[in-house]
Amino acid sequence: MTSVPAADGTPVRGCGPGGSRGDSCVEVAARADAAHVRDSEVAAGPGPAVAPGAWTLFLTGVTSGRARGG
Repeated sequence: MTSVPAADGTPVRGCGPGGSRGDSCVEVAARADAAHVRDSEVAAGPGPAVAPGAWTLFLTGVTSGRARGG
């Protein structure tokens, strides 16, 4: 995992080169107002801003194993 500042100085966390398993990766800039998510290969592209409560629920689901990819 790497941490690089966004243009506004907000730390952005994401995978190192090649992704976590050599595939796709997302980067997240967690701010007080929202978690800003972007594709690591399209850093300048659009990405969703997720409300803090929704981001917390998402992370809880992922870390508990309740959210599984298909």
